[in-house]
Amino acid sequence: MAMDTRTFERMRRTLGIFATECKGIAETDEIHPVRVLDAMHPPAVARKGLQMAVSDIVEELSSVSRDHVARLDARLAECDAMTLSEARLLFSRRLRKVRKRGVIANEDDYYLVRNAIDFAEEDERDALWVLLADFEGRG
Repeated sequence: MAMDTRTFERMRRTLGIFATECKGIAETDEIHPVRVLDAMHPPAVARKGLQMAVSDIVEELSSVSRDHVARLDARLAECDAMTLSEARLLFSRRLRKVRKRGVIANEDDYYLVRNAIDFAEEDERDALWVLLADFEGRG
């Protein structure tokens, strides 16, 4: 996924808010995900790490209520962070592209598919496992 600077910053803010406000990790703590992200080099590694982290947040919050999503979206929006609803849409679009293509093209796709398996419907889950097995067999 190509990521512009604004998208990176909005996703970074989402990660920070989630880690601090939902997980209770102090911003000053050396294990705070944003501090870890900021220490990653080169920038391509940081972008990939951020995508994976936000994908993990989407997965972790996949079964929360609509009210919870609305409250979290409102909080994220007031900080100009990527909302959970936006992140869900972003990652579901990417997943649909992979499914339509019928092949995992790279590591980003691999982790997207791997994270999606846990909350996919059973028939979808089976198809995703096939894609993962194919990718792993090529490696």
